[in-house]
Formats: sequence, C-alpha cells, structure tokens
Amino acid sequence: DYLSDFSRYTRTPFINEPHTDFLNNKILFETSFGAYLSVPRNLGLVDTGRFLALGRDGSVRTIDSLLEYCRDSTGLVFKPFAGGLGDQVYILLHNDETGFVLNGTKTSTHELTRLFHEFRMMLTCEYVHQAKYSREIFPETSNTIRVLTLIDPDSNRAFLAAASHRFGTRRSGAVDNWAGGGLSARIDLLTGELGPAVVYPMGSPPVVRDDHPDSGSPIKGVTVPGWLAISKRLLEVANEWSFIPYIGWDVLVTEEGFQVLEGNNATGVNLFQVHEPLLRNPRIRRFYQYHNVVD
Repeated sequence: DYLSDFSRYTRTPFINEPHTDFLNNKILFETSFGAYLSVPRNLGLVDTGRFLALGRDGSVRTIDSLLEYCRDSTGLVFKPFAGGLGDQVYILLHNDETGFVLNGTKTSTHELTRLFHEFRMMLTCEYVHQAKYSREIFPETSNTIRVLTLIDPDSNRAFLAAASHRFGTRRSGAVDNWAGGGLSARIDLLTGELGPAVVYPMGSPPVVRDDHPDSGSPIKGVTVPGWLAISKRLLEVANEWSFIPYIGWDVLVTEEGFQVLEGNNATGVNLFQVHEPLLRNPRIRRFYQYHNVVD
C-alpha cells in the first residue's frame, strides 16, 4: 500500500514531463503561478558577492540596497535557485533593537557580506509572516503545509490526495523540514483539522505526539484557519494547469489568507505516508498506475 522510495525517486520525477521547469525553477514558478496565487516576490540572485536583480522597479540593485530593503521590510529569505529539502535556507530579519538576525542569531553587515561572497546563485525573496495559530505552536520557524494535488486521469479533474502540516523544532533549526528533525501532522482534507504530529524517525521508530515537543502547545485538534478556501483555490489552479498533473504545494497560512511559497515536482511522500499509505486510496493508486509509477 506504500509508494516506495524507489518509485518516488526514479519514476515520479517524470510524471510532469516536459513541463517540470514550471515547478523546479523557482523564478519561473513565481512568474507563472503568481498570476493565479499569492506568491512571495523574488527580488534577485546573490552570486559570489554580487546581487543580480529581477524585475524592473529599480528599488533593489546592489547588496547595500538589498540590506536596506531588509531593514524596511518584513525580512528576506535566501535559498538555492534549484533544489529542495530545506538545504541552505537563510532567513534574514532586522529590527532596531537587535539589528540583523540570521537564522535566529545576531549578525553584522560585515559577516553578511562575507557570507554573500560564499553564495552561489542563491535566490532572494520576501519573508512572509505566518498566522497566529501556527506561530503559537512554534514561533521559531515558518510552519508550512504540503498539499498534494493530482489530476484524475479519467475525469481530467484535480483532487486532493493528501496534506500535511509541518512544524519546525529546535532540532530542525531555522526551517520546518520534516527530514531535518521537524514534525508532520496529518490534515483532515474535509475539515482542516490536525491529527497527531509525528517526529521524523532518525534511526528509531516514529514518535507520535499530540503537542509540540519544545513549546508544549497542542497540535492535535487544531484547525487550519480558512482551510476550505485554501483547498478550493489550489484545486482551481491545479485544474487551470492540468497539463502538470502532479504538484506538491508549499503553503504558508497568513493572517490575511495564504501564500504559496513554491511548487514541488517530485514531492516527498513519507511525510504523508507516515500517517497512512497513499496507495490504500484506489483513486491515488489509479493515478500512479496511469503514469507507470506502480504496476
């Protein structure tokens, strides 16, 4: 009943061919899906100490103006131009009391300049603040939702296959990456209610919790605000883009609604399957069979 690691790594990356760049390329994702969804604005790329601006407004053209923008905005996120798993993600915030804070640690402009010289094609985008419910569970990371939509091969209509709410921990660092030590809580697709959270099994059996291990805040029973509107809109957009049948959406719920941080072409499935095997659902099994992922 489980989609195997072998199938996920060797077969699912080709489901969306030849349109995988719409999801793999973070710049193309924003310019394409940004017309349909709220997507954080990409400012440019930092490469060996240089800032390569995107867009034409001219407000941010250099490293100095980028840091000035950070002072005046909600903050910045630096992440690899391509890739996933939360590797090498840097969150830069600023306030008048502490100055610059990078991944939770106070830093200086001199240290930032040295770091920027080490960056290789790191995409820079706006930092988005999460909603209160998520912040109360764990405020030290942006806690995102991974939603899997599939295009039914028989009806050519999108449906929700699975959804998981990730929460960071002190072990996962500045990001909520489940494989990096975070939590995964299953979301009821009809109601948006969270089930128990599972700690990533680093060499040991999975640990199931009803609350957050660091904050002590309850997770099980919490309902994602505006879940019906979120799921409805993702399905609408998935139908608009039905030629890309397999999308793992990264969603951050905000006080104003939600933003989609990125889309994933060959999404990880263990954060779903730790709660329930995907192939137990006949409709999901049919999808993977159609695309020659499983027999």
